[in-house]
Amino acid sequence: MLERGDLVRGVKPWNEGTIIGIVLREKKLLSLGGPSSFKVHWINSSDNKMTQKPTFLTWEVATSVEKIQNEY
Repeated sequence: MLERGDLVRGVKPWNEGTIIGIVLREKKLLSLGGPSSFKVHWINSSDNKMTQKPTFLTWEVATSVEKIQNEY
């Protein structure tokens, strides 16, 4: 499970052009342990198809990002 401060990368078509993201907070979508979404601050790549902004914020579900471990 992702936690605040984790480094992540996008794994879906809408976020795969991002370089790295930082989880800012979690929000439960359903009660009783349902899926979560995560507010992510993205550092962007210049070749991202979706936006040319150097940084941006999005809400991502857990399956749209993966945690980066031991790479940086």
